[in-house]
Amino acid sequence: MLFLSSVFHLPKPQFFRWFHDNVVDLHLNENVFLKVPEGLSTFQSLEKLNMANNRIKDFPLHLTGLLTLQELNLSTNRLSYFPKSLVLPSSLRVLNLSKNKIGNIGCSYIASALKYNTQLQLLDVSNQENTFQSNQGVNEISLEGIIALSSALKVNKSLKYLDLSCNRIQLEGCKWLCKSLCSNIALKTLK
Repeated sequence: MLFLSSVFHLPKPQFFRWFHDNVVDLHLNENVFLKVPEGLSTFQSLEKLNMANNRIKDFPLHLTGLLTLQELNLSTNRLSYFPKSLVLPSSLRVLNLSKNKIGNIGCSYIASALKYNTQLQLLDVSNQENTFQSNQGVNEISLEGIIALSSALKVNKSLKYLDLSCNRIQLEGCKWLCKSLCSNIALKTLK
C-alpha cells in the first residue's frame, strides 16, 4: 500500500516507475491533483486506486488498460468531462463518483459504458445529503440521466449496488427506474 498525501505538484511519470511493479493499493486522496497522473497506467498490479478529494475534472481514459484495477474512488472531485465512448477498465468492480459534477450528459456516458461492462458491481453517483436541500446539487442527475441509466439497467447483469441518493430524480425518474428493475435481477440495492 502506498499513501501520498499533500502532494502539491503532479509527479513526473518517471516518479511512478519506482513503484509500478509492486503497488496493489494506491492512495492519492486529499491532494490537489488536477488530473489522474498518466504514469499510473504502468501500474500493472494495481487493484485499488483512491483519488478522492482532489480537483480532477476529466475522467481518466488512460486507466482502461489497467487489467487488475478493481476499485476506483474519484469521489469529491470536479469530474464533469466524460468521453462519449467511455470504456471502464474490464476488471473494475467498484466505481465511486459521488460528489462530482457529472450531470445528465456524463450520466448518459456512464450508462452507455454500463451496457457493455460485465464486472462492475457497485456504482456510487450520489451527492452529499445537504446539497439537495440547499438547491446546490453537485452531480445534478435528473430525468435525462435517469432515463439513460434505466436503459443500461435493463441489459446490465453485473451491477448489484447503485447509489443515486440526493440527486434530482423526482417521481418520473422513479417510474423509469422501476420499469428497468422489472428486467434486472442482478441489482440488489438501489439508493
